[in-house]
Amino acid sequence: MARLICIILIFFIFVFGNLYPQATRKNQSKDAAVLISVKTFKTPPMISLKWEKHPLAYRYEVRRKNFGDLVFPATPLANLDSSLTSYDDTRVEVGKEYEYEIRAYYRAFIDVQYQKPDGTIGDTTIDAFMQGFGYVHTGINVPPRHSQGKVLLLIDQTLQASLQLEIEQLIDDLIGEGWSVAVKYVPRVEGFDGAKVKQVKELILEEYGKDPLNFNTVFIIGRVPVPYSGNIVPDGHPDHQGAWPCDMYYGSIYEDYWTDVSINRTTANDTRNHNVPGDGKFDQSTPGNEISIAVGRVDFYNMPKFSESEVELIRAYLNKNHKFRTGELNLRWRGLVDDNFGASRLINAFASSGYRNFASLLGPNNVRDLDWFTTLKTDDYLWAYGCGGGTYTSAGGIGSTDDFVANRVNSVFTMLFGSYFGDWDSRNNFMRAALASKPSILTCSWAGFPHWYFHNMAANLPIGYSTRLTQSNATNYLGALFSQNGQQYYVIGQGLFQIHVALMGDPTLTMFSSAVPPPKNLNVYQPAGGFVQINWEAPNQENEGYFVYRSYSKFGDYVLLNKDPIKTTSFVDSSLYEGIVYYMVRAVRTIENNSGSFSILSRGTTQYARITSVEANTNDIVVHISPNPTNRQANLRIELPFPDFINAELFSLVGARSKAILSEFLAPGTHSLSFELTDSFGNPLPSGVYILKITTSRKVYSYKIVKIEQ
Repeated sequence: MARLICIILIFFIFVFGNLYPQATRKNQSKDAAVLISVKTFKTPPMISLKWEKHPLAYRYEVRRKNFGDLVFPATPLANLDSSLTSYDDTRVEVGKEYEYEIRAYYRAFIDVQYQKPDGTIGDTTIDAFMQGFGYVHTGINVPPRHSQGKVLLLIDQTLQASLQLEIEQLIDDLIGEGWSVAVKYVPRVEGFDGAKVKQVKELILEEYGKDPLNFNTVFIIGRVPVPYSGNIVPDGHPDHQGAWPCDMYYGSIYEDYWTDVSINRTTANDTRNHNVPGDGKFDQSTPGNEISIAVGRVDFYNMPKFSESEVELIRAYLNKNHKFRTGELNLRWRGLVDDNFGASRLINAFASSGYRNFASLLGPNNVRDLDWFTTLKTDDYLWAYGCGGGTYTSAGGIGSTDDFVANRVNSVFTMLFGSYFGDWDSRNNFMRAALASKPSILTCSWAGFPHWYFHNMAANLPIGYSTRLTQSNATNYLGALFSQNGQQYYVIGQGLFQIHVALMGDPTLTMFSSAVPPPKNLNVYQPAGGFVQINWEAPNQENEGYFVYRSYSKFGDYVLLNKDPIKTTSFVDSSLYEGIVYYMVRAVRTIENNSGSFSILSRGTTQYARITSVEANTNDIVVHISPNPTNRQANLRIELPFPDFINAELFSLVGARSKAILSEFLAPGTHSLSFELTDSFGNPLPSGVYILKITTSRKVYSYKIVKIEQ
């Protein structure tokens, strides 16, 4: 069969090759990208796709899928010859979201690596049939996303006291953008510790189990344990083949898939990459299943090139994060590409990740080929891509970690690619250095092995969605099949569907957090015996109305109260509730970008009030704890005279949270549960006095629990 495939392909190239344009130059990275722009029309509904003419294409294919479908259909929506560079789709509906893929088919001379019969790697140049790709996420007046889901902040516990204000500011920003938020502080682990990795994963799965439909994101801040997995070398350098850092593990809900019994590799120069059975590093080189939870990390451990401490670097990151979200950091919507490779191999074309994403998000005319540091020192670009031959701390033609220390770099969303620094848990790592720079970089990804897919961010989806999409992409490219000295070879492709794909930075970030100004001066009050009155002031910029939300917890979920936007600046909530109620108001406006037309919400303006129902009930709850003192386990009974949200947590006497015990909305009546006096990782607490803190909608209750030795 393999010989038959080879014969068919060679016959196709040499017999039918004259039907297609001959390659006139070597392949470039830009050739592997189709640069798309979109125009939408409401009456009658139509989505018009246009793209830049490919210099070598002999035909194009257009595919479409509904947003949420896993794959594009095998059968194209349209086949077009090379003279056509547009397609109008009239079989669309207003308000519905679509994704389009456009493929350009062309021929070019490419440099390839291939495996010889003796196992060695060879290099050659072939005249090959190629494909270029472009993607857009589009729609006509797509409705707003009222909720982004639930995010868990996993924070190095040594940062809790020093960064309290910045963390609270981040939480407020997230809530205002439609996230519900959970926070867990975990032990700091500087070296690899497989047991601590497992304990962190247990916390994530516990949170996932509470709300599997909405929990979709983990934001790691500080030196939280780093998982390692696999026997990989996606950059082709065997001196660090083995286990690579694998935050993807935290995003996988299929815990039984991850094993530690088979890989035995200790040839890497750095023991970080060694992987032997039973060491806590996993065997898997691929995720095996679709990744369910987006993970992003801000971790400045082992970055001595920067004079600031880890705490100060994280503080600076969180502050610039807030400035971007609120519009104080407002960079121009354009993309920079600094390509120091070209298209060196068939499926690589590293910089095509920059070209095709920037074209969709920013418009083809807003993509520039420029030098990275020279340009970004003085000019601002919302997105920037750079690639070149790499070390752990540099990329050829781009610069080094020292450049991030010394220079201002005016971009927000970045991609950097080159050998070694994709192994990101390394000293003075180049990608993590980007996040530590001033004044604005907030994300960085190793885009090239494999390519990343950011086009969905045009629809106001967070960058974490793009991370999951890229990590879960298992599409296998055939590559090029060609003949050399009577033998057949396949081109080697690297990085696709492997465990190293990771986002450095905040996974909750979107491109439109400050696109719509928020309402001002929100007031919430209840006249005696009446309904809750909510009013606010309009922002300076015009909008299409407002949405009002209610929650019984500061951290969400916020429930939408009006289906359609209201034009006035007041609202009456007739659903009375006894206790503290939180309200949020967000403005809405439809924007048109290069990918379509989308309704975008402002950041929420929030306020709370203590509300009294018509039949007010002021009875306190009754709490029983037994035994007390106790040596191991305590029994908790809560007598509740009214329905309420109950949050129970265990703290030390100095205020450090030991564990969460209960976080549920309970009906009236008696509720009982038992809990162990352990920390969040299941470790027994030392003997001493602890505080059980119970928070309801009305007040906070505190009870002492004494633990004694057995």
